Amino acid sequence: MTEKITLPVSVVLTGELSFPPDQGTLEQLLTEIEVECLPKDAPEHIELSISELEPGGSIHVSDVELSTGVKMVTPAEDVIAHVVKPTVEEEAPAGEGEEPTEPEVIGEKKKEQEEDKS
Repeated sequence: MTEKITLPVSVVLTGELSFPPDQGTLEQLLTEIEVECLPKDAPEHIELSISELEPGGSIHVSDVELSTGVKMVTPAEDVIAHVVKPTVEEEAPAGEGEEPTEPEVIGEKKKEQEEDKS
């Protein structure tokens, strides 16, 4: 009980996003983070609020506040969760600016070349 241990602790996201779903999607990249502590100090889980997240925003391991005696093992720059802005892809209308091409039939060119030689 006096020796520190390293253990994974689950990450629980709480709260709600303050913007409509068409402005971004929440992605949780880490469901656990590793900590080092005495067994008596081990947290059951870590709760993080997503209420303040904006589109394009993220929560890093460095944003986690741990109780006294608990040390973070997971790298501070790792992203726990982020809000991905939607991407809008513009597609050109089908066939616009393109000339239709016929598929090449294997063997047709050889026949045409042989006919040209005779």
